[in-house]
Amino acid sequence: VYTPDPDFNGTDTFTYTIDDGNGGTDTATVTVTVGAVNDAPIATDDAVGTNEDTPVTVDVLPNDSDPDGDVLTVTAVTQGTNGSVIIDPVSGNPVYTPDPDFNGTDTFTYTIDDGNGGTDTATVTITVGAVNDAPIATDDAVGTNEDTPVTVDVLPNDSDPDGDLLTVTAVTQGTNGTVTIDPVSGNPIYTPDADFNGTDTFTYTIDDGNGGTDTATVTVTVGAVNDAPVAVDDSIGTDEDVPVTVNVLPNDSDPDGDTLTVTAVTQGTNGSVSIDPVSGNPVYTPNADFNGTDTFTYTIDDGNGGTDTATVTVTVGAVNDAPVAVDDSIGTDEDVPVTVNVLPNDSDPDGDTLTVTAVTQGTNGSVAIDPVSGNPVYTPDPDFNGTDTFTYTIDDGNGGTDTATVTVTVGAVNDAPVAVDDAIDTDEDVSVTVDVLPNDSDPDGDTLTVTAVTQGANGSVAIDPVSGNPVYTPDPDFNGTDTFTYTIDDGNGGTDTATVTVTVKEVNDLPEITPATAAVSEEGLVNGMPDNTGTPTDTTDSVTDSGSMSVSDPEGDTLTVSLTEPGVAMTSYGQPITWTGDGTDLLIGSAGGSEVLRISIDQAGNYTVTLSDRVDHPVVGQEDVISFDVDVTVDDGTDSVSAPLTIQLEDDAPKAGNISANIYIGVDSLGIQNLAAGWTNPVFINGTGDVTQQDTDTDGFIDNLLWGSVPSGGSQSGYSLVDNPVFTGGGESVLIGESFKLADFSHNNWPIYSNSSTLDQVTLTIEMDVVVNDIPTTVQFDVLMDHNETPNNGADPRDIITLPAQAVTFSIGGQEYEVRVDGFMDANGQIVSTIRTDEQAVNPFEIMGSIVSTDTLPVVTGSVSNITGGDGSVSNVIWGDTTSPYGNLTVDSSGAYSFQLNRDTKDDLAPGDTITDTFSYSITDEDGDISSATLTITIGGYQSIDGSALADILRGTAADEYLSGYEGNDTLRGRGGDDVLDGGSGSDQLRGGGGNDTLIFDSADSLITGNAGFDTIIAPDNDDLDFSSISNIRNIERIDLTVGNHDILNLSVTDVLTMTDNDNLLEVLGDTSDSVELTNDWHESGNSVTQNGHTFIEYLNTDDSVTLLIEDQVNVTIL
Repeated sequence: VYTPDPDFNGTDTFTYTIDDGNGGTDTATVTVTVGAVNDAPIATDDAVGTNEDTPVTVDVLPNDSDPDGDVLTVTAVTQGTNGSVIIDPVSGNPVYTPDPDFNGTDTFTYTIDDGNGGTDTATVTITVGAVNDAPIATDDAVGTNEDTPVTVDVLPNDSDPDGDLLTVTAVTQGTNGTVTIDPVSGNPIYTPDADFNGTDTFTYTIDDGNGGTDTATVTVTVGAVNDAPVAVDDSIGTDEDVPVTVNVLPNDSDPDGDTLTVTAVTQGTNGSVSIDPVSGNPVYTPNADFNGTDTFTYTIDDGNGGTDTATVTVTVGAVNDAPVAVDDSIGTDEDVPVTVNVLPNDSDPDGDTLTVTAVTQGTNGSVAIDPVSGNPVYTPDPDFNGTDTFTYTIDDGNGGTDTATVTVTVGAVNDAPVAVDDAIDTDEDVSVTVDVLPNDSDPDGDTLTVTAVTQGANGSVAIDPVSGNPVYTPDPDFNGTDTFTYTIDDGNGGTDTATVTVTVKEVNDLPEITPATAAVSEEGLVNGMPDNTGTPTDTTDSVTDSGSMSVSDPEGDTLTVSLTEPGVAMTSYGQPITWTGDGTDLLIGSAGGSEVLRISIDQAGNYTVTLSDRVDHPVVGQEDVISFDVDVTVDDGTDSVSAPLTIQLEDDAPKAGNISANIYIGVDSLGIQNLAAGWTNPVFINGTGDVTQQDTDTDGFIDNLLWGSVPSGGSQSGYSLVDNPVFTGGGESVLIGESFKLADFSHNNWPIYSNSSTLDQVTLTIEMDVVVNDIPTTVQFDVLMDHNETPNNGADPRDIITLPAQAVTFSIGGQEYEVRVDGFMDANGQIVSTIRTDEQAVNPFEIMGSIVSTDTLPVVTGSVSNITGGDGSVSNVIWGDTTSPYGNLTVDSSGAYSFQLNRDTKDDLAPGDTITDTFSYSITDEDGDISSATLTITIGGYQSIDGSALADILRGTAADEYLSGYEGNDTLRGRGGDDVLDGGSGSDQLRGGGGNDTLIFDSADSLITGNAGFDTIIAPDNDDLDFSSISNIRNIERIDLTVGNHDILNLSVTDVLTMTDNDNLLEVLGDTSDSVELTNDWHESGNSVTQNGHTFIEYLNTDDSVTLLIEDQVNVTIL
């Protein structure tokens, strides 16, 4: 054994002597080439200082070293917490730049490299010294009035980067003012020079207390102060009603010589004041007729804010005012004089007494002044009527006069009109208009109108609003003589009254009949579907309607009632409907030899309509109504009348019901523990002389398998395997269908001599416990791996290793699982069975496995609702989109469906997951009516609790769980969650807990009880429930028949009392493929109840104390 000296590399020799044991020896020389192995460099921490905001280059290499004397370079740096670091491209040293304004200590690391793969890292500590930042002074501006000092608060807009406290330490003087520093506030105080106004400036200096200063300028605007003007009182005179302009400014003055203007005035007590827009002086206008003294004030303004106010006294001289005469009007009758009192509406501004001094004559009458009253007296000319005028003059006694006009209306005197009696004839029940005016007259030729009438003894009278004549309407069936009076008016107050005599002639009265409407519905036919929908309306669910048409004769004549066949064409099942019995009291409509509709009526008008079969309705896709009239004729032997009996045939439609089906999935918890893996039974080419085997984890398997003879300084090729530690002890959970790592595998692919030991194949043995729902099962794999050692040349540079996939199947609690060794995970994350490994390299891979379920996928089957109604069979069921990401839905046109959950959905489902998938479908009856609904598949995930082939006792927890007993006589107990209990085969006991549980029915079970909560029994497959032999069900609120085709037989009131809680209420869900047979102690209440998303028909016992709700799609028979 040759051992090189420490750190020696190069060529060395030694000799050795061989001896054959018989005295023969020989000596030879061994030349040993010792390859150099690089020694890593050593980086030593550094420290350096710099000032704030100043970069620093750190010469890190002088204190670093390399055992081999290699040249060192800095190849990488990290960033400081408070600064950035780069490598200087010239010097190769790190350059540290502190963050702006940072000071304190920061660190970064650097890495050195010796050029031969050796590296090391050290830390550089930077001490950044604080540097004071000067404050920043910002210019200010302030204003003050003339002669008024002002304090300037200059610091708020100044700042200091270091947050130092700032003070004002110096000021300069203004050009037109002095500046001092206020000893209290520390602010500059500017005092303007006396009487100065305008703009001035000064500067101030701030100091941060650490040697930093700055200077800014303050601009001061000094406002001028104005001197007010002086206003002096004025006085002026004018005459009554004469405005006067007052020139007020000549005696007013302004100390500053400013131009003065009048800017405001007040109003006088007896006059108004305004400012003349031309002269600018006040203008005083006395109130009408005012005389005497008045005052007002005015205000002057110097244009600079100075104002003053003075008073103006106005003397108004008196002037006489003329009186005002106002026109008058008066009326009188023809030939009647009238005195006109004209003065009351006349007036005199000065209050003088007025008199009438002159009048003019009228055109159609004479005028004089009454010597007593002083008023004009107008006398109309004889027989004059109409309008006339005259004028009069008044005098105020002071020279003032005025004239006005009097209008006189002379009214004509009216003569009354003359009304003359009239006579007229009419027939019984026929109104007559009486033209009464032609024989009436008016002396004045006035137009006459009828203004009033009285009522006849046997008829009513009204005035025709169009002709204005009286209209007489005899009472029904009256004949004979009647009278009434009417009054005429000439429009001028003259009236007269006359009498009209009416002779009413006897005639025959028609018989009377009132229309009627009858409605019948196909919903009442066999298989009909009663509902309350239809267009335009749905009024009945019955095939029969009866009623009465009122028939009578005013004279009591004997009547005959008959029917006339309708004139509308109709069909039934495509065959035309023909009628018999036209003109009789019975109409029968038939199609294809079968009666469809019967209509009958008796002589008193009582009718009955009966629908026997469907009538084809024209509107496709909805319940429509066919409406037609049958004429009903009533005859009194002389005359006849008809009225319609309107027949409404209401359509029936199919009913597609919303169907729900549930798939309950027990979700298993999976885990792996006690994993042990390694190599066994290796097979080599060229023997095993160069093979090394190691069991590093003492699990009895080979973990390191090395082979081959290597050149000097080389290493053997080989496999290494490290078990995944998360599975080696107590283990860890895994998800079904997802890959997980079993072991880390490496191929150390080093050069070996071609004639040395080389691996050909080896068995990978894996043992582990697979834990399903806390039940462990030991699984072992023996996977034969193939190894292809390729030559180390360019044409074939990589070795080839094959790990074929392998699976082991096991069963727990009736569930089948497959544990798989899937293969290697390559660099792209793909699982492959073959890998190629690079020469002269360590090639790491992960060996992956998985667990999948191989049991039969759940299937739910059934049939959607297809109640066709009274219009015949469904042509087909039309499905919408049946694709689903969760499974495969198979349907046919009869409505049958089968939904099978797919593997991904089942495997991915977690406890508590709920998936809902909804499919739409529609059905059409022979009448073309359509009904649509949905099939909803709900998939629920429950934590599995599994039994075995033995008699198990399974207990749930507070979670939602799926308890499966499988074989044996099991006891399943739910707890707080909403659980699913399935006993499987055997005589099981299913005991629900506090949640809303679902219990799978099996006739072999000894007890099924829901206990607390809203609990449901599900009938599996197509099983029936015959309650003549079932007595072991307790505390159940619902029986669900929706999945599959089921019959409930012999369900009695006692059965419901036995199986329900204290509320004595049971729901039954199902569809048209299901039926319920009730004993005769039940009766249908006639009520429809909607609750929990379903519509039920209500059934009660004899005293209504027990309630059974059966979904309206289920076929029900009461024995």
